[in-house]
Amino acid sequence: MLLAAAALVIAACSSIPAYSHFITVDNGSGWRWADSVRFVVPLKQPGRYALSLHLRTTNVYPYTQLSLLLRSRDKAHTFRHSDTVTFDISDPQASSTRRGTSVHEYTASLPSITLDSAATLIFSVAHNMTHDPLPGVSDVGITIEQL
Repeated sequence: MLLAAAALVIAACSSIPAYSHFITVDNGSGWRWADSVRFVVPLKQPGRYALSLHLRTTNVYPYTQLSLLLRSRDKAHTFRHSDTVTFDISDPQASSTRRGTSVHEYTASLPSITLDSAATLIFSVAHNMTHDPLPGVSDVGITIEQL
């Protein structure tokens, strides 16, 4: 009985993302600037949501930072937002956002959003680097959790 209660408390403390998805951006020749990725996210519940942007790189990535352009809007066009998100890749030992050995995953927390009603959000992500195509970036992802 005590074990069941402990399991219930642990389950209540860990949240299940409302949305979590990765898209592969490297087709073997690098990620082209024009090849932005798009995430269409239906959120059925009003409320406050935490957003995270994820990036996976390989050891081929040649730079110490990576800048992404993030554009977001809702399907009804009642809000639009654009932001530049920069990932620091310079010190893999010191980075608390890096995981992995041959594929490295970085996470950036974004400002939370509040929805008054159900909505479909659309996120578009493109790299903002001068090197095109950009080698060593394998995937981009978005996670959304209801708070």
